Amino acid sequence: MDKFLIIGTNPPPRGGVAVYLQRKVDYLRSKNQYVEWVNPRRIIVFAWKLLTLHFRQKPQIVELHTAHKIALLLACLLHVESRITFFDHNYSATFAQRRGLSLFILKRFLNRAKMIVLVQKHLTGNYGGLLSPEALERVSIETPYIPISDNMKGREHQLPPKILNFVQRFPVVVVNAAWRLVDDSEGRNLYGIRWSLESFLTRFGNHAQVGFVAITGSQDQKRFEELLEIGRGKENVLIISGDYDLLSVLAASQSILLRTTSTDGDSLSVREALELDRPVIASNVVERPLGALTYRYGDREDFERKLDSQIGNMLGGRTCA
Repeated sequence: MDKFLIIGTNPPPRGGVAVYLQRKVDYLRSKNQYVEWVNPRRIIVFAWKLLTLHFRQKPQIVELHTAHKIALLLACLLHVESRITFFDHNYSATFAQRRGLSLFILKRFLNRAKMIVLVQKHLTGNYGGLLSPEALERVSIETPYIPISDNMKGREHQLPPKILNFVQRFPVVVVNAAWRLVDDSEGRNLYGIRWSLESFLTRFGNHAQVGFVAITGSQDQKRFEELLEIGRGKENVLIISGDYDLLSVLAASQSILLRTTSTDGDSLSVREALELDRPVIASNVVERPLGALTYRYGDREDFERKLDSQIGNMLGGRTCA
């Protein structure tokens, strides 16, 4: 039996990485593996685990699913980098912004890490000048997806009545989700929730057969209130914030998942939707899984045309209110 130490955020909020880690931990434990899951936000517990790692040979497998500056600093200070496999879930999108001591620590950690696992090939472009030839040989690409197990399906009953009643009221429900309403490293809205809601309302405002659900795990209160204001008075719009399970929303409705991000790693929600046979409309900023319909990022006309087409197909060609 292997012994795992997995370092990464626990839900809530239900971001893609946190949900993936929950699923991975459950899967490993179902295979009778010993797994410790440490949230790096609990800094004292996290630091203690790294300290014990410095003095012990076990666990054999140590995974780091964060690139936070403090996490990398502690790993370097305690000289445990060579024990750690680093998983890049698109954290490297911000590496170019690091300067001074932060950049020095990043380079030291990456070049001493046991392995670097990228969730998609395009992330290799974020490592220019960071890795030695020896470290490059320790880079691999791995799709971080564990298929939906039977005990995760049919969970519609877990949704609050307000949400369940809403998504089951409409023949088609468009869903967009973000673990947080934030900007990317270039100042663009990362998840595009507001952008997609505005396009939806232009085409399907108060539509009797098409609903829109926006889910945020945690948010900038000002931005969340702006979303609420945009959807105010629209009977076919539901905007919610909290620890809600996107998988349950998709399973409970004839839904279309939107992934309107300005950047991405490998989206868990996209793969979940496709496994549930739910259509996906995603930005073309990265390569998407087979089956996802993509639009040109930032091109509202292209996005709305594909949204119209997909909704029309699901309504049998009827898109009028």
